Amino acid sequence: MNKLIAGLILFFTMATTIVMQAQILSESFDATLFPPTGWTNTRIAGAASPGTWLRITAGTNPTCTPHSGAGMAYYNSFSWSGGNASDLATPALDFSSGSFAVSFWMYRDAGANTKFDSIAVYVDVNTSSAGGTRIGLINRLQTLAPVEAAQGWYQYTFNIPSNYNGSSNHIIFKATSDFGNRMFIDDVSVYALLPPNDLTGIAASNSGVCQSLGATLYASGVDGTVYWYADSCNGTAIGTGDSIVVTPSQATTYYARNYKNNLFSTNCTSLAITVYPNYLVTLSDTICARASYTLANGTVVDTSGLYLVTVPSINGCDSTISLTLTVLPQFSSTVSGSICSGQSYLFNGSNLAQAGTYLDTLLTSNGCDSIITLNLTVASQITSTVQQTICATDSVLFNGTYLNQAGSYNDTLTATNGCDSIVTLQLTTLPTLSQSISAQICDGDVYNFNGTQLNQAGSYNDTLTATNGCDSIVTLQLTTLPTLSQSISAQICDGDVYNFNGTQLNQAGSYNDTLTATNGCDSIVTLQLTTLPTLSQSINAQICNGAVYNFNGT
Repeated sequence: MNKLIAGLILFFTMATTIVMQAQILSESFDATLFPPTGWTNTRIAGAASPGTWLRITAGTNPTCTPHSGAGMAYYNSFSWSGGNASDLATPALDFSSGSFAVSFWMYRDAGANTKFDSIAVYVDVNTSSAGGTRIGLINRLQTLAPVEAAQGWYQYTFNIPSNYNGSSNHIIFKATSDFGNRMFIDDVSVYALLPPNDLTGIAASNSGVCQSLGATLYASGVDGTVYWYADSCNGTAIGTGDSIVVTPSQATTYYARNYKNNLFSTNCTSLAITVYPNYLVTLSDTICARASYTLANGTVVDTSGLYLVTVPSINGCDSTISLTLTVLPQFSSTVSGSICSGQSYLFNGSNLAQAGTYLDTLLTSNGCDSIITLNLTVASQITSTVQQTICATDSVLFNGTYLNQAGSYNDTLTATNGCDSIVTLQLTTLPTLSQSISAQICDGDVYNFNGTQLNQAGSYNDTLTATNGCDSIVTLQLTTLPTLSQSISAQICDGDVYNFNGTQLNQAGSYNDTLTATNGCDSIVTLQLTTLPTLSQSINAQICNGAVYNFNGT
């Protein structure tokens, strides 16, 4: 049933904001007639029967009751397979005067959480969503945008686009099934949006500002969002908000008005800001290098450049002094001088004998100093010491003289820097090394003396190179040891044997044996062996009967 209310009513949104509105349609689906008078209900996709919106007084899948009154509209996406869709369109509505919005209540739940059943809201001059402008989409699932914390009824509001400004327009609710749970809507309202109240005034942190400095403008009587303009109401937009910072370069009048419900307040509120000028003074000056210049603010500078100094003017704004400062160069030249140690250098009337940097200041044509820098070098007497070693029998040429005696010798030359260079020779003479050795050989042997085979006693010399590179003389005293000989005589009885150095002899004769004497040479022993014959003798003796005869102990 259509409920057309001509007057103004108070409408409360979920955010508890109070909006003054003129309602042109209100439908709660409490009457049994469905669709209500002037509404259309059209299946647009799917084969389900009836496949359109229905009215119900108590909901299941999910379980719910109407948001208000006895009835509500629902779409059976619980029983109708995915893709089934139906349009529920309002009667024709006149949007030709003002701005309008549509609001409705929808039940959101968390069941069948993989199914995306949805209700889309369209506006069009026809009663079909096809070709219309979609102005909103609400998913049945409370976990999808717009997300709701709990299962239940929630109100949603969408503004009508300004291009639908004719006298015959329709709001279409397109239900689309994803074979999830049923979807429920209730308490549909279409209403005209009223403009916000005018601002009550504008205040400024400063009514007069200096160039490049800003002022903060504050709006009072804010109703919605404040839009700010420069030069005229609805002129150059400069921002939004209850306050704004402006930086005018000249005197400017600022305007502001409230914006709410897609509408601006009827009138603008304005405030003029005065801009005081900043003064600029341009100067130029010069200084000599190493001098300084004090700026108007007390800053001391000493380099060329453009300096901007800000000082307060009579109106409290900045007065800028622009100074172009040129630093005239200090002419300078550098000369180098060199003297030998013990000499002097004449500079600026002074005789200088020490190495160092010396300055002399003259006056140039521009009135600045000209500085001459002398880098004086004192070349020292160069000395060097040479160590030289020779053998006692050698000599070395030094300063044209052959030297063969150890000692210290000096020679004075001219170095590359033109000064004396003294060369000192430390001469060392290495002695000739000598060594005597003694050796003995047996008569008939040879002795190897540095490659020479010697067999005669005597004194022999050989010259070698020592580890210091000089001669080393070795003298050999060679002694020849004689071969020793000895004769011995021995006698044995006939039939006996004689042991001669391990040999058993039983015949008379002359025998030789060679031994090693205590000096290590041969010793020849000659044995003269004599064999003594066995002697026999007969003796006669007589004894008395009973007596004894001692015969060699027997």
